[in-house]
Amino acid sequence: MRQVYQKTIPVKELGDRKTQQILSLPRAMNLTRTWFLDLRLYDQDHRLVSTNFYVLSIQKDKLEEAKTTWFVTPQSQYADLTMLQHLPEVKLETTETTMQKGDTTFVQVKLKNPTAHLAFMVHLDLKKKKSGTSVVPVFWDENYFTLLPGETRTVSVHCPTTDLQGEQTAVTIGGWNIKQQ
Repeated sequence: MRQVYQKTIPVKELGDRKTQQILSLPRAMNLTRTWFLDLRLYDQDHRLVSTNFYVLSIQKDKLEEAKTTWFVTPQSQYADLTMLQHLPEVKLETTETTMQKGDTTFVQVKLKNPTAHLAFMVHLDLKKKKSGTSVVPVFWDENYFTLLPGETRTVSVHCPTTDLQGEQTAVTIGGWNIKQQ
């Protein structure tokens, strides 16, 4: 986990359904075989609007376009993401706050990655505390995300209170290299 490139680029407001290329990554970066790209979009008041996190490789996928059919393009080489198998285990610090408003229960989960390692593909599950069964449907504002070393994120979920069937809530946390709580 070392940063090899960082750049902040002001972008003028774009209209709906518009795109604009604002950056090309430099070719000469000292990258490991598997590397990460973290993109963040902030509004004019510096509030986070969107995050996009990518796992990339210096070994590219190779498509066999000559063998393309209407439903598939075969690959002769895949990106090398084997370094993901060696990510150190991470234990996240968490706090939960539960609130009921009308006929809806809201749970807010604050997660912190206190380590010097990446917490990859963190996912949360809202469960009934006593029975341990998942509550469905639920509505997360975010799930399956990555936390950089030292990063904190607050995630919210809500569900109809009747779906809890009188039980309290419990949030379980998992992920690629997440140590179970």
